[in-house]
Amino acid sequence: MLIIITFGETIIGIADYFKPSNSSINSIFVFFTVASLFFAYIAEFDHLIEEKKTGQTGNLLIYLHYFILFGLSLITVSLKFISEK
Repeated sequence: MLIIITFGETIIGIADYFKPSNSSINSIFVFFTVASLFFAYIAEFDHLIEEKKTGQTGNLLIYLHYFILFGLSLITVSLKFISEK
């Protein structure tokens, strides 16, 4: 759930790129980047996980979410710094 909330914060963070006075090809590129990150997350952790696999606890998937959380936070902060003047 924390990853989905972080994706929401990333969308709020890129909102500055979509002002009518600031619209450009960079806005589309930033939106495409965030959308592709979200779809890659959904594809990896929702569709490609074998739920019937025995002998594994799933702790690896729990710990992999930490890297995703840090990566999304760093992308959000870097996009915010790029948009500042």
